[in-house]
Amino acid sequence: MNWDWKTAYETIIKGLELFPNYASLHHAFSNMFWLTGDQPNCLKILKKGLQLDPLSVELKLYVGVAYLLGKEYKKANSYFDKILEMVPNHRVSYEYKGWVEGLQDNHEEALAIFEKLEPFGYRLHRSTCLGWVYFKLGHKDKAEACLQELLNLESQSLQGIGFTVDLATLYTGFGNFDKAFDYLEKAIENRVGSIMFVKSYPMFEPLFDKPRFQKIEEMIGEVPEIDF
Repeated sequence: MNWDWKTAYETIIKGLELFPNYASLHHAFSNMFWLTGDQPNCLKILKKGLQLDPLSVELKLYVGVAYLLGKEYKKANSYFDKILEMVPNHRVSYEYKGWVEGLQDNHEEALAIFEKLEPFGYRLHRSTCLGWVYFKLGHKDKAEACLQELLNLESQSLQGIGFTVDLATLYTGFGNFDKAFDYLEKAIENRVGSIMFVKSYPMFEPLFDKPRFQKIEEMIGEVPEIDF
């Protein structure tokens, strides 16, 4: 059963008609563009929300994420830094700063950031981030230890689905694409986290040209065209 994107879109539009100055609804609306990889319109909606609520950490974060997805890394970092000025221990901003470095192949810099993360956070487990960068640096034993920790955590999680996105990310980084697809499919089947945005995340780019990715797109479902 696919996500019902048409109903989601209609509900968000109705909400904006009723509450046009509700900043968080602009984040929800931006997600519809994020799903289709339309970064320019995603940013327009998020920045409109920021005009309504200039102090919103949520909206600043997702502006930064939108720039990250568009590989505009310097602009992404500027928004994560703005958040850290407001909330010095904002874990997810630190994590994204690590990915900004890692995705530019600045692996030592990414490692220095990931090592400071608390284990659990809004997005990925610390061992996912560390395992990914250890592998890129050639520290295979350390990378495998991180993978084993995640597999142990998965076996203890509710229905074994708590770390599917983490494992899909790590297996992609390891180049084990079959395992990555197995966990992506499991995550989608169980509506885990932000896996519906898989087509936008640069860390999953190695999967995009593989035959199994078509099934992933079919499982997520077609997002309706948006008149904007």
